[in-house]
Amino acid sequence: MARGYNTGIYTIMRLASQLIYISFIIATLFLTGCSSTPKPPIAQISFNVKPNINPFTDGISHPEPRPVVIRLYELKSTAAFNSADFFGIFNQYKDTLDSELVNSEEFQLFPGQKVKFNRTLQLDTRYVGVVSAFRNLEHAQWRAVTKLPPDETNLEIYLLLDKNDVLIGAKPECSFFCRLWSPTPPIGSLYEIIEQTEEEK
Repeated sequence: MARGYNTGIYTIMRLASQLIYISFIIATLFLTGCSSTPKPPIAQISFNVKPNINPFTDGISHPEPRPVVIRLYELKSTAAFNSADFFGIFNQYKDTLDSELVNSEEFQLFPGQKVKFNRTLQLDTRYVGVVSAFRNLEHAQWRAVTKLPPDETNLEIYLLLDKNDVLIGAKPECSFFCRLWSPTPPIGSLYEIIEQTEEEK
């Protein structure tokens, strides 16, 4: 009697252990499947607008800075973006950029303004471009574009607007220790501009 009872207990325990093992395998497969799903990158975007931005000079002795409207573009590639004229890329950007365009957003910025915010990018975004509607387009650097670091889920994107120029740069999110050990970038390089933007946030 006792032997039959013990055999029954053993059978139940064996079945229970098998069920636990099967459940573990199923859970592992489920988690693996979930983790393999690509996640859209999250970008921390910083705008650094200099006080001398977009100067108005008509009929006055001293240039007066004015607000400026910019447009950000998430792009798959850059051929159309780099070759289009200002009005095509700013006013008719959907038709001009066509299949290159992933997403676009417009901002109005003011002299001396500093803005920082997070934005979830689209999965197929490979580049971020910017166009700035300066008053003096003929003597302005009104277009800039940067390639996003590949396979990064957390990015930092920096825009610097200085007088009639707009610059943009992107890099992976930098931790505290990364900032400690990062070398000083060359003067005038894009990373020097990024560092300047970081310091003035």
